Parts: sequence; C-alpha cells; structure tokens
Amino acid sequence: MKKTKPNPATVYLNSLSPSGRRSMRCLLKSALTLLNKRQAVDRFRWQTLTYVDLITIKMKLKEQGKAVNTVNLSLAAVRGVMQSAFHLGLIKADQLLHIQSVKRLQYRPKSNGRSLKQRECQKLIQQCVRDKSVKGVRDAALLSVMLTTGLRRNEIRGINMSDYDRKQHELTVTCSKTHSERDCPITNSIEKRLRAWLKIRGNVDGALFCPILKNKKVVLRPLSTQAIYTIVHLRAEVAGLGKVTPHDLRRTYVTSLLDANVDI
Repeated sequence: MKKTKPNPATVYLNSLSPSGRRSMRCLLKSALTLLNKRQAVDRFRWQTLTYVDLITIKMKLKEQGKAVNTVNLSLAAVRGVMQSAFHLGLIKADQLLHIQSVKRLQYRPKSNGRSLKQRECQKLIQQCVRDKSVKGVRDAALLSVMLTTGLRRNEIRGINMSDYDRKQHELTVTCSKTHSERDCPITNSIEKRLRAWLKIRGNVDGALFCPILKNKKVVLRPLSTQAIYTIVHLRAEVAGLGKVTPHDLRRTYVTSLLDANVDI
C-alpha cells in the first residue's frame, strides 16, 4: 500500500517554533481566502499553487492596504510551504523557482526629520539671543555647538569643562557609539557664545552645559538627553520653525558639509 505523503503546510508549520506557528497559519489561511480556496490549510493541495497565484496574493494584500511587513510575511509563509512541497517530491524545481522569483515588497520608511536652511538656523539662534535670561545665553551656546559639530545628545551631555581647549579653539568629544575621542573645531562666533555662557556658569570643572533652576542658579551636572531634546523643540517652536529635533540639527550639519563638497 502506497504511503500518503504529509501535507507540505503541516511539515512547514511543524518546523517553526510554537510562538511563530499560529501567526504563520493565520497568514496561510488568509492567502487561501484571497484565492477563493475554501479548504483548510492542512487539506489544501499546495502543489497546485502557481506563480500567478502568488502574484495574486501579493497584489490583493496591497490593495487591502496591508503593511509591507504583513505582505512579505505572507509571501514568506507560502514560499516556506512550497519549499516543503519540493522536499516532499510534490513539485519540481522549476515550479519552486517560479514561486521564489516573486519579489518582496520594498520597505521605504518615511523620514520624519529634516535639515534646516541657513535662515532657519539663524532664526533658531536669534530666538535664544533675544531671550535675555540665563537660559537664553546657555541655549544660544548649546544650539550653536550642535549646529556646527553635529554632535549627538549623549555626546553633548558628556562634554566637560576640561574638554574645552580655548587655546586650540576646539572641543574634545567622546563618540557615544565607538567611545573614541575626536576634536571638534569651534568657530569665533560660536566661541563668543560659549564664553558668554561660561561667564554665567563659571570655570569650575564639571559638565559644560548644565541645568538652570528657577532662581537662575546653575547646577553643575550634565543636562539630560531629554532636557536637550526639550530645549531644541521649544526654541524651534517659539522661533516659528515647527517641529525640530536634536537629530535634525545633526542632519543640518551633515548637509552643510555635503553642500561644501566635503569628502563623505
């Protein structure tokens, strides 16, 4: 008596971890529904599936507005079943190749950020300058440094007084990703803003950019990354620039280098 071969969907699903098995079964069931197939996942003759069927599944999922990840997972589930069908001897290599040739959807994430134009940078700094408070002086220096060095928030909060070399006109910064040090040159205009801030902060060792209390007292500890985010966001809002994030200032710095034809 000829032994009946197992259903390729059963073989495929059993090869998965229990946590992934249920979701993939649901995707396979949905794929069959899109093809107007009423059989259960474990009963359908998957060896009859064609290249056109897989294209149909892909297009109908797109028409339904499914997420790119959902479409690609559905295609992967069907390919997994067809791979099992091939190993079971239910389909030939050319049929499997046709199935596998159906391309995944390309995921193109929308960029939520932007780089600022020169006039926007000026408006951002001028908004701080017009604020004659202690925080206005600090923020003018802080944002100027961020715009002209492209530093990350963690790198900004990690700068100490000892990292500021006034003779060489540069900041020594520890990269938050590689933990290596690099020197960032400071222009004359930025240095003026830094010195104005240091007249208030003082030259005591500690974090270069610090929190300021309501009584205008400077607390000699680093700004938190959230505080830096809030400073950028609020100053940009008041300047009429809309939503601006610290990473947008980093984008602005990189864009300015590219515009100046600096080697990437």
